[in-house]
Amino acid sequence: MTLSVAMFQRIAEFAEHEDETVRFEFIDGRIGLRKVINGNHGAITMWLIRRCMRARPELDLNPLQGIKVEAYRTGRARPDGVLAPVDHFVGQGDWAEPHGVLMAVEITSCDAETHERDRIEKPRAYAEAGIPVHLLIDREHLSLLVHSDPDPRDGYRDIHVVRLGGKVVLPDPVGIELDTEELRQYVDCPPDSAPRLPQAPSTTEKPRSRSTETAWPSPPENSLGASASSPGT
Repeated sequence: MTLSVAMFQRIAEFAEHEDETVRFEFIDGRIGLRKVINGNHGAITMWLIRRCMRARPELDLNPLQGIKVEAYRTGRARPDGVLAPVDHFVGQGDWAEPHGVLMAVEITSCDAETHERDRIEKPRAYAEAGIPVHLLIDREHLSLLVHSDPDPRDGYRDIHVVRLGGKVVLPDPVGIELDTEELRQYVDCPPDSAPRLPQAPSTTEKPRSRSTETAWPSPPENSLGASASSPGT
């Protein structure tokens, strides 16, 4: 039986009422469980909130807001951060429309589902919803992926990769520069058999247009301080 959005929302509301640490998502017609984050995951979230507030005080990076995603808004996602104007979500309830959202942020978890969920399903869902920028902080691969130029059929057309320790300017409409050197202290996910990110520069620059397909070779070795030479595709 296909699960409807209304049924999912009733299930999620009941479960979250019974256990406040439980958060559910609904992506590609399937229910997903947002696991309780650990200290390093939360520290990365707070680091990014401080950077956004300092650079763009007229914006809020909300770590709690759920949003409607996918092409026909049939998905329900709870990003690790949603960047939007201050008070943008007032009166919108648990699941807000994506219109007006400037950026969705995801931080990978140390679990087996993170590859499919955070690196494949969610970028596609955010692009289909028309969210201009999607930032993926990948703790396992020691990298940031900046997705921009969303297309409802092709996904994000621009994908730029920066190794932790490098700098990146998030594209418009965000326009915030991030120096990721401090993030290296929060890396605690050991490399596993998941595919690796493509190589990319670590110098400060705006993302350049690349193809929508991203290659995932094997994990890096001793690469905490390493910088690569070309952006990923």
